[in-house]
Amino acid sequence: MTGMSPEIAERYSHRVVEVLSGEFGAKLDAAEVVRRLVYQRAVNPDLAFAVIVDNPALANWRLTPDARRGCVRLACYRLPPQTEADAERERRVNTALRAIELR
Repeated sequence: MTGMSPEIAERYSHRVVEVLSGEFGAKLDAAEVVRRLVYQRAVNPDLAFAVIVDNPALANWRLTPDARRGCVRLACYRLPPQTEADAERERRVNTALRAIELR
């Protein structure tokens, strides 16, 4: 099954990085790499997908596939279990990611 058109995927990937940069700021590692991987996921949603968006040594925050085909969501993998602040960040970012228009 196909994903987004290249034009929509390009806009979507840039918006995802904007949302993440607003939340993680300078802590967003390799924003251009994240953008490219989100683009690839958007045009080919059948690809396996997970991207670390914070410090790779910690890997507390990752983009994973969303239920919407080709889209992504933020997930917390912090150990020990996540805090309420982590849960709030996850909710806030995923709300912003779901609000990105796909046209």
